[in-house]
Amino acid sequence: LFSILLGILLPCPRTARSMLSSKILPGIIKGLANYVSEDKKSEKEEVIQRKLVHMTIAIHGKATMTLFEPRLWRNENLVKPLGAVMLDTEHLTKYAMMKFAEAVPGGESNPQTVRMLQLCATALATNDIDDYAALRHFNEEGRNKSSGKTSYLTEITYEKASKVRESTLKWLKALNGKGGSPTDAKAAVKNFLLNNILWIFVPLAPFKRFTEVLTLLVEPHRWNLSKILWAVEFTLGFIVLFVLTLYVPEYKDLGINTDKGLFSGWHLLGYAFAWTPTVEGTVKQFLQAVQTPGHAFRLCLKMGTVPLITVMGGFIGWVGVIVCSGSYDDDAVMNPYATVVWLLAFTLFAAYFGIDIGPGALFHTSKDHGFPIMYLILTLSLVMLEVYHGSGTKTEIFVNRVVATITGVLMAVVINIFPPYVKGNDPKRVECYCNDVQGVFVGLLDTMVLSDPKHDFELENKKLHEAHQLGQLTHYLAVDASPFRSIPFFAVDPRIIPLLEDMMLTEAFLHDLIELTSGIMKKHGDTFFRDHRGFFNEVLADMKKENFQDTALPTEVEAVASSDNRGAVLNGVTLILERLKKHHDMIQKINH
Repeated sequence: LFSILLGILLPCPRTARSMLSSKILPGIIKGLANYVSEDKKSEKEEVIQRKLVHMTIAIHGKATMTLFEPRLWRNENLVKPLGAVMLDTEHLTKYAMMKFAEAVPGGESNPQTVRMLQLCATALATNDIDDYAALRHFNEEGRNKSSGKTSYLTEITYEKASKVRESTLKWLKALNGKGGSPTDAKAAVKNFLLNNILWIFVPLAPFKRFTEVLTLLVEPHRWNLSKILWAVEFTLGFIVLFVLTLYVPEYKDLGINTDKGLFSGWHLLGYAFAWTPTVEGTVKQFLQAVQTPGHAFRLCLKMGTVPLITVMGGFIGWVGVIVCSGSYDDDAVMNPYATVVWLLAFTLFAAYFGIDIGPGALFHTSKDHGFPIMYLILTLSLVMLEVYHGSGTKTEIFVNRVVATITGVLMAVVINIFPPYVKGNDPKRVECYCNDVQGVFVGLLDTMVLSDPKHDFELENKKLHEAHQLGQLTHYLAVDASPFRSIPFFAVDPRIIPLLEDMMLTEAFLHDLIELTSGIMKKHGDTFFRDHRGFFNEVLADMKKENFQDTALPTEVEAVASSDNRGAVLNGVTLILERLKKHHDMIQKINH
């Protein structure tokens, strides 16, 4: 409640909405314009491609963050139009990534596409009425100038860019209060409640989660052994710390003046902060060291360890008690105004140098030095506030807080080295994800060969969803284990995360291919697939070979110079085959 009131009284100078709309999206769209303008692939284009794929995956679903930034008492829904721009940008990115693929013919640069994307980026970045007008009138002056026969890929890229333009215009119109309010009474009430009192229901989310856990207990088919083992391992650390506190005098005597119980459960908090699902992530929470030192304060954060940061925070608080009381005497009374100034100054200083610049600050705390900042601010604040309230002397509080936090962090490291010993740097999990996506692709090819118009594609979608969940988990574990890459041990292969993001893109292509195949089956029956059965059989035979990544791409690929969905299926099959070959080749390199 305090955080909500503070946010209302002191609103952030930049909201998630403005960051997404005026900074992140224009950057992605401008990058797309640069990428599609090139006719020859170079190292520069590969770097742009890598950044585009990464950023597109990073912003997926982030429009919902703006739910907590309502423009009070307005009956509007800005999440939907912003989400539409982001979704259309994702779709455009997928098709743009086909540009230099050997499997997809064409892809020549279209100046009109480039110009349209540049106008979209400018209009979003400036939100200026003249830039909005230039984008709105583009279709009249641009599309009609396109001449000559273009390839399917060039045409579809233009179409997807047009979608981005349309959603950008709608978003800017809504952002400037010209989108109109819902005329339907039910929709108006829903909009008003969603945008103005949503924060009241947010604290109830844990209760919803609790009911989901209760239903899970009676549904064994939803049980997941890995998650159960993680939960048991995580809980075990808390149990051990409880037992040590209650029944082991030697542990209790680590604290000074233990009759007052000054540990107060802070070893549990240190444990909770430090424990992560991967062994590498947990160890690196303890051994904080990263690549490039920057500012002197940030250098201290990056090259230090959690114990050092904890001691630093406690020491700053200890000195603050002396300064704010004007005396070294334990009985001296702290000046409340001086205490607030001291805490504000050091908290602001630490937060400024500890939070990432750019999108990292929006999405989450820095994985390089976010947790040390939390430890420093937490220990500093606790020492000063508890001394101010008379819980103990400055030395007692300082020593107890530091010892308790370090003990909790060490317990997290000890617990995590026991089985199941989950590692983020595990190429076997990456290979399983790739094999699952490949399995769905092979199943789809079987369907194309059989050419059954009554086939239900729900099975392919279900299997692809299961593969998607494995991919999300694998990516999360790799990211969790990847910080502080200069540490000579527990290092994560730098090729794993880019490979996973490329595989997610392949998975998205496969999802689109399933939808296209289903649509053609319903509209045209089995005629198209019977006509190209030889092609599908050739691809299927290659996929079932043990080392299929060493085989050549099919030679008889029909290049369709139109946006016909049947041509898209042929190009899509060859594209996915080409990408899967590259994925398996990279996995082999990582394994060796």
